[in-house]
Amino acid sequence: TNLLLNLGGNMRGAGQGAPGRAWRVGVRHPFQREQLVGVITLPDGYAVATSGHYEKFVSIDGQPYAHIRDPRTGMPVQGMAGVTVLSPRAVMADALSTALFVAGMNQAETILERVPDAEALLIPDREPVEIHLTAGLVRHFKPLLAYEDAVRMMPRE
Repeated sequence: TNLLLNLGGNMRGAGQGAPGRAWRVGVRHPFQREQLVGVITLPDGYAVATSGHYEKFVSIDGQPYAHIRDPRTGMPVQGMAGVTVLSPRAVMADALSTALFVAGMNQAETILERVPDAEALLIPDREPVEIHLTAGLVRHFKPLLAYEDAVRMMPRE
């Protein structure tokens, strides 16, 4: 009745992580491997999925290239460092995290308008780190103290 299934960037929780406490999942800092930017509390039965450029990439002539490709160009995606999606549907969280990573900040809101039960956290590929949240994710995401000022709200129709 209580479980947290981890499929390497995709997680699904059911029940509780401890008596009276929901499962909590850390969101990794995309530029500092050993650090988190915050924690997401998973509602019972929800899934969280992350797509990022910091796990799988290749460096060519000192330039890093993400493993996620833009299907329109065939080129590695640039502009996003990480996208995390919270949804009651695990398949939707996984697909949407990749789609938003490819779409980038400019198109993310338009895509999210079509998926009312999904919430997202987007981190553009620039420093200092910025954490962009949909309004519904605010009640589930707690930034670490050092990143409270980095949080930005994404407008949503």
